[in-house]
Formats: sequence, C-alpha cells, structure tokens
Amino acid sequence: MRDPICGMEIEPGKEHSRLALKGKEYYFCSETCEIIFKKLNGDQSIGQKGLGDIERKLVAYNTLKQLAVTVAHYIRNANTAISLQAELCRGTTDPASHKSAAIIRHESDKIEAVVNSLLSISDIKLQKYAAGEEEAIFDLRLLLEKKIKEG
Repeated sequence: MRDPICGMEIEPGKEHSRLALKGKEYYFCSETCEIIFKKLNGDQSIGQKGLGDIERKLVAYNTLKQLAVTVAHYIRNANTAISLQAELCRGTTDPASHKSAAIIRHESDKIEAVVNSLLSISDIKLQKYAAGEEEAIFDLRLLLEKKIKEG
C-alpha cells in the first residue's frame, strides 16, 4: 500500500486512515496526507482550517526531496572520479597501491549507500531532536547502516 500524496509505503494495518473513493480504496500515512487528498478531490467538508500549514509542510517536504536529488547528483559525480582513480591503482604491481585501492573502493561504496539513502527520502522517519522538543530531525542512522551492509 502506498500513500497517494507523499508516496510512503504503508504496512497493512499501520495506516493512519483509509478512504474509499470512486470504487478505489486509498491509504494514508498521516492526517496531513488525508486532508490534502480530500481537498484535491473536491471534499468541501475540509474547509480552510489548517490547510495553509499543511500546504507549507508539503512544499517543505518536496523541497527536501529536490535538495536530496541535487546533492546526490554532485556526490555521485565526485564519487565516480574517486572510484576511477582506485581502478587505476589495480593495474599496478605495488601492494601498497592495491591496499589503498581496496580502502578507496570500500569507502566509495559507503558514499554510494548514503546517496541511495538520500534518494529514498520518503522512507525516512522523523526522530525527536531532544526530549520534550517539538522539532524533529531525520533519523538516517538505521537506514544508512542497512544500505552500507547491503553495499
């Protein structure tokens, strides 16, 4: 199941809500996505209450996704050049060069895992920055560790 607004994959039974419309069932990860969906589909019962705040969140989310794609592009370009330099070392007979190339390839794989995590931004969860705080940060730790292991 995938939220039609943000694209987040939702496990069965873990949805915030569901809605049947025109013979199709939709699942939502949050009240925000549900309200946006209803508003986009002409539900007049929503009114304007809180919609401005929700629209700002959606714009911020989409901006974050665009930023992630842009950053990923530049990191991948640099990582490609680094990886090519490591490959050049493979053609030598110097053991130290081979060892350096292996380290470079390993670290390059980690960089690629970080980039893949950036590009899967819709799957990233929020975590409280500090106890009692309203602000949240993106919890990349588990996602990055998983991507690095998959390498």
